[in-house]
Amino acid sequence: METIGAGHKSKLFMGGAGPSIEAMLNEIKAEKTDMVLVDWRVETEAETSCSIAGKLFRNGVTVYAADKTTIPKLIREMKQVGKLLNQSQTADNASEQLTQALQKAKETLNASGPKTVYWEIQVNEGDDGVPEYSTIVPQSLEQSLLTETGGSNIAANEKPFIPGQVRIDDDFIRSADPQYILISGYAALNNRNYTPVPARDRWSNIKAVREKHIISLQPSFGSSSTLHKDILTLVDFLYQETN
Repeated sequence: METIGAGHKSKLFMGGAGPSIEAMLNEIKAEKTDMVLVDWRVETEAETSCSIAGKLFRNGVTVYAADKTTIPKLIREMKQVGKLLNQSQTADNASEQLTQALQKAKETLNASGPKTVYWEIQVNEGDDGVPEYSTIVPQSLEQSLLTETGGSNIAANEKPFIPGQVRIDDDFIRSADPQYILISGYAALNNRNYTPVPARDRWSNIKAVREKHIISLQPSFGSSSTLHKDILTLVDFLYQETN
């Protein structure tokens, strides 16, 4: 909403199944809301999103479910919501920035094929004290971002452990031998015992570690307002030998 110039027209409503959706519905009606924009994430929260959207619609609330699972879909959604809220010019400019970034990414990719990538979003300590690593899920905006910039997720065929996360272990990562490693900005911030990648036991032979192909991403990485810059950041990182 901020990116398409409609931040001043929006308010965040937190709701879910059960009693909380009733409270959200009352607040929406009290605010005389014209439209509710549901953040639709098919791969993680389809049941909850459908429940919320259905109940709001049955109570006379106009609902728009925005699918942000791929960058091309996000571009279309920005334009459509911009039209609905009379913010077409700003929305079109923002979507054009994304389109141009995608085009530059395609021009940069070479015939060497996709680069294998481990994208770390969280580290947890298992019951036995052994670290458990969380990475991005398939059919997500992060997966789309990686694919569009020439990366191949080493855990693309794994099922989510919890919504939004795939859990993998040391052996899986070492066996996959990723060429590049991405570290989400909040992975280290939320873990006081976080061990930097180069200092981890048994990781010294992973190709990305040997060649120092490791990047720490800003906490804002992947948000709508920075996505066009983030695309170019990943292209530069994954294809640094061509720069």
